[in-house]
Amino acid sequence: MEQEIKQLPFPIKIKIAIKLQDIISILLLLPVGVFFFIYFNGFGLFSSGNLGFLIPGIVVFLIFLAFIFSGLLMLKRKKIGWWIAIIINALMLIMWFLLSLSYLRSMIIILVGGFLIIINLTILILLLLDRKNFFRIAS
Repeated sequence: MEQEIKQLPFPIKIKIAIKLQDIISILLLLPVGVFFFIYFNGFGLFSSGNLGFLIPGIVVFLIFLAFIFSGLLMLKRKKIGWWIAIIINALMLIMWFLLSLSYLRSMIIILVGGFLIIINLTILILLLLDRKNFFRIAS
């Protein structure tokens, strides 16, 4: 008589949080792509000699990679993916809040920042609410 190992179902709140992270990462990738296209003139050539403008694009691209990496780790049921997601979403929440405060004159920044603050806060709440269920199935 063989015993069958039964896997626990994946928590639904974590699935929703991963999908929201994917949406945010796509929303972050589009501005980074436009930024690099404008900065490098689409052909890999520098339009100016100052590389300081590349730093925000590189930071956002690294955040995008962290979102994707944490989502993949959570789908593979790894606890480190959950921790990466919590840290990145908390940092993003602080960053969007400070960005919205610093550019109070620009209505577009306030609207986009407010939208992303709400999504990041939703992801954090979903991850924190389903922490025990996720840690039960994670290795």
